[in-house]
Amino acid sequence: MIRSIVRAVRKNDGFILVNEVTTGVGRTGMWFGWQHYGISPDVVALGKGIGNGYPVSVAAFAPRVVERLGGRAVKYAQSHQNDPLGAVVVSEVIRVIREEGLIERGSEIALLLRSGLDRIRERTDRIRERTDRIRDIRSRGLMLAIELNDGPDCALTARTHLELVRRGFVVGRRPGVPVLRLDPALTIAREDIEGFLGAFAEAIVPGQNHGNDRDET
Repeated sequence: MIRSIVRAVRKNDGFILVNEVTTGVGRTGMWFGWQHYGISPDVVALGKGIGNGYPVSVAAFAPRVVERLGGRAVKYAQSHQNDPLGAVVVSEVIRVIREEGLIERGSEIALLLRSGLDRIRERTDRIRERTDRIRDIRSRGLMLAIELNDGPDCALTARTHLELVRRGFVVGRRPGVPVLRLDPALTIAREDIEGFLGAFAEAIVPGQNHGNDRDET
């Protein structure tokens, strides 16, 4: 689907613009989310992770876009634009990620987290009268969404979220949506992932003996 859209845009001499503010800088297991689709965008927007907490954003242009501009200036309005310190921060973030192999490490952690969640789903599905607590698990690297089999009031999702927070694990949740979103850092410790898996198993089905959720591989 993505490649078909790109081909159609290219056929009509259009540009491919990609928003990588959330998915960029290793979050999905590669430097950029678009790399999973084998495409080459013309404009890429970056933020958040590229500054590692420092307020900076980046707009990257492919050569064909620069040529089309013909030397004309691009109007760009941000409260932290043209910041020399921001440029240094971005350069340092890229250096650390490369030298410390954080994207590769993040991919390993992502496998640990996803396999642990899959095991929890399998066990909860086998518990009589509590089947299908987890409807779906969607993931791309260290971006994960856990969809619960919940009612219209999303009471199970809310209870699970509150219990995780009580145990010290902050996850994303939107009111009225039966989904918990996980976006751990590339530097997160294995012990924290294992701790989360244990806490989530207890939160989703309280009182059950879930056994060892650690991935011994």
